Amino acid sequence: RPITAGKIAFELGYNPDYLGRVYRQIYHCTLTEAIQKRRIHVACHYLLESEMTVEQIAEKCGFSEPDYFRRIFRRHMQSSPVTYRKQYAHVKINTH
Repeated sequence: RPITAGKIAFELGYNPDYLGRVYRQIYHCTLTEAIQKRRIHVACHYLLESEMTVEQIAEKCGFSEPDYFRRIFRRHMQSSPVTYRKQYAHVKINTH
C-alpha cells in the first residue's frame, strides 16, 4: 500500500501539518522526503539484486509514475536508475 505523510499522521492520530513540523525540526527533512529516501533505498536494492525493469521497480517501491521515480531517484542518487545499475554491476563484477 502506498505510504503518505497524511496516512502516517492519521494512523498516529496527529494533524499532518503538526507532525510534519515536528518531524522536520527533529530530522531536518520533511516526512515526504524521508519516505522518498526509504523508497529509493529499496529501489537501489532491486536495481542491484534483480533483473526487474525500472518501471517494475518504480511500481514495487510505491511510485505511481516511472518518470516521477526517475526524477526522484536522480535527485537522491545523482544518477539515473539505469546508470546506477550499470555502474554498480561493473564494480560488482570486478570485485567478486
